[in-house]
Amino acid sequence: MEVEIRAAKPEDCKNLLLLIKELADYEGFGDRPKIDEKGKKSKMLIEDGFGDSPFYHSFVAELNDKEKAIVGFCLYFYTYSTWEGRAVYMEDLYVKKEFRKRGIGFKLWKTLAQEAVLKNCKRMDFAVLNWNQPSIHFYEKMGAMNQTKEEGWNLFRLGETALERLACEIKNDEEISKKLN
Repeated sequence: MEVEIRAAKPEDCKNLLLLIKELADYEGFGDRPKIDEKGKKSKMLIEDGFGDSPFYHSFVAELNDKEKAIVGFCLYFYTYSTWEGRAVYMEDLYVKKEFRKRGIGFKLWKTLAQEAVLKNCKRMDFAVLNWNQPSIHFYEKMGAMNQTKEEGWNLFRLGETALERLACEIKNDEEISKKLN
């Protein structure tokens, strides 16, 4: 079974959406993906990944057979470290269950590492659920540092409601000045 790793195209978004849902189910968060709300289906993925200013990029693992089935993906975006400069954040890496243990996930990850080096990124950040010990062990074996364990960093998130509430609290520049002083 030959697998090609390639950059995702807009027409892959329907399959990407299915894989994102599979990943969420695997992680125990099947109700979390919101990119499919309000009947938008893969439209949001297309707009956010293939517009004038993409918010994300993705590689897909495609079988080199008649069907050209997409069996895995790696979704990422560029970020910036004030300590080190350019960086990449790997949001998701997923391979369909029946295609695991064949090196496909490693090929996706390696392709992202190569892309990051080409873009002069100094590091790759990503999060792994604490129960996913096989992945944690794999990443550590490959040289990744567990920042929670080694440096005590905690990952925080400001969800949509809290984000909107914070944005509404600050109505103009004068209010911003007052809050900062």
